[in-house]
Order: sequence, then C-alpha cells, then structure tokens
Amino acid sequence: MKHKNFNIFIAILLFLFTSCAREEIPPDQPSGYIQIKGSDTMVNLMQALAEEFMKKYPYVFVAVTGGGSGIGIASLINGTCDIASASRRMKPKEIKLAHKRGIEPQEFIVGYDGIAVVVN
Repeated sequence: MKHKNFNIFIAILLFLFTSCAREEIPPDQPSGYIQIKGSDTMVNLMQALAEEFMKKYPYVFVAVTGGGSGIGIASLINGTCDIASASRRMKPKEIKLAHKRGIEPQEFIVGYDGIAVVVN
C-alpha cells in the first residue's frame, strides 16, 4: 500500500513539474518588454499599433499608457520607458537634457491633430 501511494505521489509531482515548464523562445525570435508612455491623444493609436506588433512578434510584450506628452518625454529622458508618444515636438531643453543623459531622441510623425473652433 505504501509503495502504491509513493508511486502516485511521484506521478503527481512529475505531472506538476512538466505542466509548469516554460515555453522555449526560438533563438531567431525577438523577445522582451517595451514600455510606451505619453500623449492621451495618441494612446488609442499606440495601443492598436502595439497589438499588431505583438501579433507579429508574440514573444514581445508592449505596454501602452497615457498621461500626457510631457509625462512620456520625461519618462523617456528618465529611462522609465522605451518610447514616448507625444502630440507635440520636443522642447529644446528636453532635447538638451536627453543628450546629457546619453539619449539620442528621434522624432517620427505618425499623424496630425486638428482643432476646430465652433461658435453659435
């Protein structure tokens, strides 16, 4: 009886260990974590782009948060995010601070924002 219980115990342990095994990431596949912070205006666009990116690269997780352009740029300069989304150009003092910290910011325009004044 003891021998039978021991065998069942070992079988359960083996099952648990094999079910907890991590999936191997193929060496030719990019993997990791990308943090995007910034413009509330752009958060929906960035989320859609992130979802498509993660479909193409399933071993990369992309997190998108808003907070405003200033928050995104400050996070990029402080090293707490990888990409800043902004609905404005970087200010000269922000670029200067980024250079001081060894960061070479690159701007890519992905769209234009419009403002309309409506009166009655």
